[in-house]
Amino acid sequence: MIVSRYENGDMDVTAEPDDISGREGLLVYLVWALGDKDTYLFGEEYCISNWDMAVDFYSAYTGLLYRFCYASLEDLKVGKTVRLYGREMTDDEREEYEELFERGEI
Repeated sequence: MIVSRYENGDMDVTAEPDDISGREGLLVYLVWALGDKDTYLFGEEYCISNWDMAVDFYSAYTGLLYRFCYASLEDLKVGKTVRLYGREMTDDEREEYEELFERGEI
């Protein structure tokens, strides 16, 4: 998995041919690759529509949150690049982050 970071904090993710081993395998590779960029899972997965789920990642480097939609795994599987757009945390998300940090979960 190749992860490129832009100056504004956005990231591009591209799967290498060796990474393409199914949906679950790609998600594991994604978590590992983002971990190399100091970007970690934040919270639990959630519904974003009737047909898709997403999970957030937090970057300790940029202080931004990134939403990754599971539908994007199909794009990675066929070799497309997926862009992750960073955004500032809301006050509620910052509180959740601080609680998770205090419990040692981040």
